[in-house]
Amino acid sequence: MGEIKKINLNISDLKQSEKEIKDKKEDFTKLTEALNGGLVQGGDTIQIYSYRLDGMKMTTVNENEQIAGKLHEQINGISLKNNTIKELKKITPENVLDVINEYDKMSPQKSLVDALFSEWGMDRNSIKTYLLKPLTEQAQKLGVENLSDLNSLNSNAEIKETAGRLIKQLNAIQRTSNAQRTEETQDSADSEQPFPDELNPNDYTVESLRKKYPPDKYLVQESSYEGLTVRDKTTQKLVLKVHKDSKGTYITKYNEKGKEESFANYDENNQLRFYDVKGKRHFPIADKLYDDIYARNAMGLPTTGKDIDKHISMITPENVLDVMSAYAKKSGGQGLIDAIMKEYGLPAQKRAELVSHITNAYIEYAKSKGVYTDDIQDRITQNINYERRKVGPMNGKNIEENLELLDVRITKSSFSQEKIAPNGKIDADFAQGGVGDCWLLGAIKAAANHPEASKMLDDLVSVDANGNVIVELKGPGKKYIITQEELYGSNELATGDMDARAIEIAVNKYFHDEYEHSWDPHKRNDIGEGGQSAMAFEVLFGKGGKNYVDESIYGNIYDILFTVNNSLIEKIKKGKAIAVASVTSALKFTPLKEGVDEKGESVDIVENHAYSVVDADDKYVYLVNPWDTSKVIKMTHEDFKDTFNSVDVLDME
Repeated sequence: MGEIKKINLNISDLKQSEKEIKDKKEDFTKLTEALNGGLVQGGDTIQIYSYRLDGMKMTTVNENEQIAGKLHEQINGISLKNNTIKELKKITPENVLDVINEYDKMSPQKSLVDALFSEWGMDRNSIKTYLLKPLTEQAQKLGVENLSDLNSLNSNAEIKETAGRLIKQLNAIQRTSNAQRTEETQDSADSEQPFPDELNPNDYTVESLRKKYPPDKYLVQESSYEGLTVRDKTTQKLVLKVHKDSKGTYITKYNEKGKEESFANYDENNQLRFYDVKGKRHFPIADKLYDDIYARNAMGLPTTGKDIDKHISMITPENVLDVMSAYAKKSGGQGLIDAIMKEYGLPAQKRAELVSHITNAYIEYAKSKGVYTDDIQDRITQNINYERRKVGPMNGKNIEENLELLDVRITKSSFSQEKIAPNGKIDADFAQGGVGDCWLLGAIKAAANHPEASKMLDDLVSVDANGNVIVELKGPGKKYIITQEELYGSNELATGDMDARAIEIAVNKYFHDEYEHSWDPHKRNDIGEGGQSAMAFEVLFGKGGKNYVDESIYGNIYDILFTVNNSLIEKIKKGKAIAVASVTSALKFTPLKEGVDEKGESVDIVENHAYSVVDADDKYVYLVNPWDTSKVIKMTHEDFKDTFNSVDVLDME
């Protein structure tokens, strides 16, 4: 295979002919097929295909980028666990760090580790097998000491902490290795910032460029196709290109051979957003803040950079996500907010002010995306005020967790999601969103499937003349008005039947009310932190359900549910009970059995997840996963007993 030519395609430029675009896309397809199909052999010369979309530079991917890209598509799209695992199986000890780092570039708001834990259908054993194991093996090869025993990691928090620590250690080893192979002088030259922090638009006009570049040597032109260009008259090679649109200004500088040397992106306010030098991307604000926080005085003691106020003030709604992501990567995983909160060289009041500026920029960005922010903004404000009053170390983790929730809302808002307008009834299918409230949604679906319970459910919800949803929770005897803005902007919650989402919001509000007068807002509960469906029955209907677990206070789960007179199976068959079944991994010591869908295909049962029990007969128990309530899963009685170790029951007699 010979040299693959470089293909430059500006697909946002409408002046290109259809034939030009078609030909270039065909060339790109050939290149992609060559890379994907392994046709590129050692010694082949490849020039990477590149194009610009609204000025943003993109490139084709190497093998590890391809794995990361496909994982990103799986996790952010409509995917199945098996498809995600298919890509995870391509990860080896040799490529694991590169795949993780490439994924994190594509997803600056959520790392691969965090994304897998929030991916419905993924369980911790799969994450340990396909991600943590190759990380551990690679760390072992490189001599990392005190490695954890994978079998001893039994919680999500332990796995996340171990993965984060290994990634940090391996990246540090890689950076050291790279530094040893690179001359220090070259490193210094590459790291110099070739662009000013603020752009002067007057420096990039035809007139100003003609003054800077002598007309006897250079040709300065402007066109709607290329923007402003400067070319060497003798060689006709590009020296400079400037492209402007509504989102900002993009400047590319070229070396004497006409090869791209550096690239800068300025926002609409002419502030430098990022720049590339020899393939490395830099976010100058994040770099400056890192230097501020890790500054040392003349005695070598920790201090705070004198310009931290100035640098924080440069954070805007347009660049806040980039700055925070870049800072986390530069610092090895520590968030910018947590770093500022722990900056002991600053008074508590100043730390609170700086963090407030960042979170306000974040909130403004979210609002621009049509996301509901009032509840999150209120929680952040309370957390900041609480931390401000503390004596000693300040904690930014709770604030960052609220921003992570905001990230979910922003991300989900960019996808097309079915939303069925509320009508005061749970009469349509729904799908769990990015929050771990299967215990609540499982109870709602189980109730909606029962004639009497469905009427009780519909009695909770009504719609007023303004389109607001009123939810009355019978247990605590409280009513909540859910506005349309709140309903349609809480994108992390269930899609489909918006009445179900309204109930989610109302129950979450109730949980927060329980801690309304708490001096510590960190103690506030959320529906996403998990719970039991028996509690959902109590909150929704004021009728206490019972939670049966193996050897519970009510007796052995299997005897009560299946063998005694008037067992759960008999009650469900006769419409005398509704139930939600779940698998609690801490109590599960045997492999999970599979269910079967309506097409006869196997369906995985997931740990730490609740399933609505919608029917039963003499042979099967019929289940619905809140991830998609339109699909029914069946299991034999024996497989059900061998799999589920917790069942919540509400008697309807």
